[in-house]
Amino acid sequence: MLRGLHVARRCVATTTAHRCFSQAAKQQMRKSGYVVKRLAVAPQAVATIRRNALAQAREPPAPAWRKWLGLEKNLKEGVDGGPHGRLLIPLAPDDDGVAAVLTKALAAIGEDAVADAGLTSKALLVELSVLAVLPRAAAQPPHLDVLPRDGLSMATLFVPLQDVSESNGATVLYPAPPSSVAARRDWALLHKSEKRTYAPDGSDDHRDAASIQAEAAGLLPPVASPWAKCSPSELGLGAPVCLELRTGDVALMDYRCFHRGGANVSEDLRCVLYATFSSEGDHHSYSVEASKQTRRLGEFLAVAEDRSVY
Repeated sequence: MLRGLHVARRCVATTTAHRCFSQAAKQQMRKSGYVVKRLAVAPQAVATIRRNALAQAREPPAPAWRKWLGLEKNLKEGVDGGPHGRLLIPLAPDDDGVAAVLTKALAAIGEDAVADAGLTSKALLVELSVLAVLPRAAAQPPHLDVLPRDGLSMATLFVPLQDVSESNGATVLYPAPPSSVAARRDWALLHKSEKRTYAPDGSDDHRDAASIQAEAAGLLPPVASPWAKCSPSELGLGAPVCLELRTGDVALMDYRCFHRGGANVSEDLRCVLYATFSSEGDHHSYSVEASKQTRRLGEFLAVAEDRSVY
């Protein structure tokens, strides 16, 4: 009887601590647009994902996302990725260890923070990749991956596959309340229907050398940032924060959080797993074909919740 009472008290104490932890994460999401949890996943688990992804990247076939996005012209060989230097390696949840890492990471982030990004258990997994940043890759301009609009909720989970620091191009975030960022500009007006790319400094130049080289090498083109002409103060952004993470740490970022990839001034390859969940499917994805965007956030949260009980 006493033993049972002791276990019950311990469970109540653990549950209370978990609720306080979740509330803190929720407040962080509302205030800054992101939340970080330390030592959420086992370093050996992410090492396996990194090793398998890099082995896949060494295979010769052209990236499948080129076909999905209508970029089916032949790639040129012998051309480097230019100063942009970023490569996406698509993953699948059923790949070795991937689902387990996503589950552990989401358990650490907590349902409250996920919900505060506007996501429910029905949110769809629309991006799942390893982003590899090559040595000497240039910094990106501050940007949003998707323009804010009413009715759309989206968040990205980041899991570094090795220690990341300023020197190897850690992501830089610009903290601000996501709802405030969404309200400060007419984002639909800024969205341009014609296809164009932007130089690494954010200037409009569809013949930018980095874009040409990146496309020829099968790498990601420089990120489009038409709102680079808006100053951080005009957008209500806070001081930039370099998201330095150790292996095993994780972060969740609301899609309305301005961010940029840093310059990799080291001689090392920086790899990060990222998974994006969206309230809508049929997303123009670099890693999950639209017809296969069927896996739901609830699949991973349910397992995470079951594990947290014990």
